[in-house]
Amino acid sequence: MTDKKSFEISQIDLLFSLASERYEAKNHLGAIDAWKEALTIDSSDSRLYYNISYAYHLEGDVPEAIQYCKKAVEINPKFDIAYDHLGTIHCESDDFNNAVVYHQKAIDINPSNMNYWYNIGIAYYKLNNYTKAISCYQKSIELDNTSTSVWYNLGIAFTEINDYKNAIMSFNRVIALDPNNSDAYGAIGNVYFDMKNYHEAIQFQKKSVELNDSNDIRWYNLANSYYRINQFQDALQCYLKSLEINPTNHIAHYNIGNIYFQLSEIDKAINSILRSLDILPDFQEALYALGKIYFEERNDIPMANKFLIKLTECDKDFYEAWFLLGLIQLEIGNMNRAIEFWQKTIEIYPSHLKALLNLGALFAKKEEYQISENYYLNVLEFDIKNQDALDSLAIINSDQGKFVKAISYLEQLLAIDDTNEFAWLRLGASYFNLDDIIEAKKCFSKALEINPKNKVVINDILALKK
Repeated sequence: MTDKKSFEISQIDLLFSLASERYEAKNHLGAIDAWKEALTIDSSDSRLYYNISYAYHLEGDVPEAIQYCKKAVEINPKFDIAYDHLGTIHCESDDFNNAVVYHQKAIDINPSNMNYWYNIGIAYYKLNNYTKAISCYQKSIELDNTSTSVWYNLGIAFTEINDYKNAIMSFNRVIALDPNNSDAYGAIGNVYFDMKNYHEAIQFQKKSVELNDSNDIRWYNLANSYYRINQFQDALQCYLKSLEINPTNHIAHYNIGNIYFQLSEIDKAINSILRSLDILPDFQEALYALGKIYFEERNDIPMANKFLIKLTECDKDFYEAWFLLGLIQLEIGNMNRAIEFWQKTIEIYPSHLKALLNLGALFAKKEEYQISENYYLNVLEFDIKNQDALDSLAIINSDQGKFVKAISYLEQLLAIDDTNEFAWLRLGASYFNLDDIIEAKKCFSKALEINPKNKVVINDILALKK
């Protein structure tokens, strides 16, 4: 007679076999049912809990997967595979800190398993701890140096810390193991792109798309490299190829618009950029580009305003939009509105030199000289050698009869560029207004040296001789 224990073992074996058959047929829930039935016979078997956890994980039921896996390690605290699996579940759930904890427990039990080191490396990478990720990947490679996945991820981690030499070395190891690995060729191309070595990048990116021409990102990256060296037609063809595979890449549409703009095909540029907005209506770069094109290329003020106002509604701190809106207002003669927009610009970005210079010019035009001077002085705080600011400060002080201050700014200007004939001319005029005829003549003579045909200078000199 078969004793009860032997019968139970036989039943568990049968259920294991049934569960395995269902699992292989991808009937994960059926496999779970069989393993759970086995648990009613022997609830102390940690393997059953682990298998159920794994099946739940494949079904996307994370809470059940975690619950059964935790039960497995509770029964068997040395169950390293279960700890590693818990780490993987948490990593895929973006709980990277707990992922590290569980992967480390697996390593503590079995430090010679290369997969555990690889998996904890992934978790550290997700935590942006690239140095630690590199260390773990390298440990995995020490245990087994034949995994293309580990070498590839090691290269990616080196790229994150701008260690391009070791990144390229790692990707080349992938290629040595798998000569047809398109991802590795593409990754090397990306490294050279980051190094601004676009010609070299193109060679590897072309090889990548030769090996796998169905990856839209590879075509997109190749297009970016061609664009950087102004090979616009090649870039255009690659962007279009990328969009054949993935028509929803809004940046590709936007970049095509930029190419058409470079080729002076403005209508095509507008249409392509509009397509990028069809995909992502709040795409800020596209809104700005359309505002700029409609203003500068089409002189279509209403359309320019439409896109720029929408941009400021999407991002009230997009200071270039406010600056461009100021230019539009100046174009239509609304000086006060232009001032308002440029003041908004420098409120967001205090060192916006063009806005500061424009504000200085408008307040000078309104004869509000002190406010004007303050804006020009703000420019010099950010750029002490800004010639436009120095020149403007000299002019507004001359206009107010403050010739000594004007001379000070002109001398600073000429210290930067002593070939500025107009600065010499204004400096001479300032000395002349102070009745310093000798210094005035010297300055006018210098201006005449630089440009003998300057009739204004000649007439000033003749007037002084009378």
